[in-house]
Amino acid sequence: MIRRPPRSTLSSSSAASDVYKRQVRGSVPASLMLVPMARWRPMLVLATGCTVFTRQAATHGRTTDPRPQRKNVTVIGGGVIGVTTAYALARQGYAVTVLDQHPSVAMGTSRGNACSLRSSSSTPICTMETLARLGQSLLLADPAFRVDWWTCLQDRQFWQFGLQFLRASLSRERYAVSERWLRDASAWSVGLTQKVAMEEGVDCGLESGAMMVFVDDAGKYDAMVETVPEKQMSGVEMKVLENAQLVAMQPCLHGHTEAHLTGGVWFPMDAFGGCEAFTRGLAQVCADKYGVKFVMGKSVEALVERGGEIVGYTTKDGREHSVEGSVVLCAGCQTTAIAASVQVDIPLYPVKGYSLTVDLSQSDTSPEEQPQGLLILEPVHLYTVRMQGNKLRFASIAEWAGWNEQDPNEQSVENLRRIASEWFPQLRGQIYSPEALVLVGGRPQSPDDIPIISGTKLQNLFVNTGHGQYGWRLACGSAEILERVVSAKVQTEFTDGSMSDGLVGAVSLARFDTHRPR
Repeated sequence: MIRRPPRSTLSSSSAASDVYKRQVRGSVPASLMLVPMARWRPMLVLATGCTVFTRQAATHGRTTDPRPQRKNVTVIGGGVIGVTTAYALARQGYAVTVLDQHPSVAMGTSRGNACSLRSSSSTPICTMETLARLGQSLLLADPAFRVDWWTCLQDRQFWQFGLQFLRASLSRERYAVSERWLRDASAWSVGLTQKVAMEEGVDCGLESGAMMVFVDDAGKYDAMVETVPEKQMSGVEMKVLENAQLVAMQPCLHGHTEAHLTGGVWFPMDAFGGCEAFTRGLAQVCADKYGVKFVMGKSVEALVERGGEIVGYTTKDGREHSVEGSVVLCAGCQTTAIAASVQVDIPLYPVKGYSLTVDLSQSDTSPEEQPQGLLILEPVHLYTVRMQGNKLRFASIAEWAGWNEQDPNEQSVENLRRIASEWFPQLRGQIYSPEALVLVGGRPQSPDDIPIISGTKLQNLFVNTGHGQYGWRLACGSAEILERVVSAKVQTEFTDGSMSDGLVGAVSLARFDTHRPR
């Protein structure tokens, strides 16, 4: 049974709520929230995250159908964001075509995902702690947080992004907005993911329950315990565990690692599952049930604009292709370059994540010696998750290393192998096996750690991107928001009653206008 998260209460008198509402009022045109569209114009949607600016006309009290006939939408990007965007639009009657540079869907960053669907975590990375780690990385090696300063400092886009990231990290108001958005959207979106998988019969191994274990750092553990009452008040279910309870639930922690344990927390409502399997399964549903057309091997290099609208795109071979209707860009980090071809600025920077997947059927260890479910080790930031097909995935590392998203850094791969084998020495053979699958992907990081789901200065161009480390978690919810932005619906209340227009306004591209580098 899928548990529905508590309804968001944006009318709270807390400071964070006030900031949240001010951001919404400042970033969503009143006409978008109050007046339906009198007529439709062709649109282009970019699934990467920008504010939607749509021409609207007064209806003088008449109720009009915003979509009297099927409208075309081209979604650029076939990862989890692009496929869920296509699904949300197709279910509302749009004729959707998905373009992607790979031979099939989910072959980029979505393939190497950590498989985590955590609704209990809502702490943005735009903090003073992150700034400190960035500075420390100049002098000290951090196995889970790596910066290629030589590459980054020569990149003008890194400086532009860095200024906005710095501003967000120093602003208590921006932090409060991001934290509130992640808290509200995470539980809602994870619930949607579970609902979609169940209703559409998508088998991706979804299960509930996650354990966070603290090792060699009593201070981090104590800090987490102090937050328990506040988190429980906000609706997060969690239980503090003593070491004996940790080992009883995860026998693999016995022995070598037990001496390092300082405590843990159990999150029964967190979930995990295969992001790649979900994306592929949902794409099949989109094609078979909703008529979505998938065009693979189509590398979009630039957009073509005439008269304030997107009328086509060019591909890697130099050919120009025309489009009809809307286009949504869901191209991850590549959204920045594609949007820049029509002078639309999307503030993103790639943060590469690494995963290592091993086949436990080749191991002579017993099930008790193997990690079960979703197990997170902190502060080493190592995720371990059991996957379908008797596979185990280790995921870690945030690497800032420029725009080469797919090529792994050998030192980062070695760091991941070393951390995994230190805590699970019984699996060292599988971890260092040449058959272990190493995957890397550039996660599209926004300056304030929440996505950009918005329109742009071009009336038929939209974006849904900037999800960073939360792509799998926020995909279904972001797709629902994007559909509402594209449709400019009057009713901003979501169908399950849990989310309102606050989610739409907080992720508008307009929030960056006041501090964009010139």
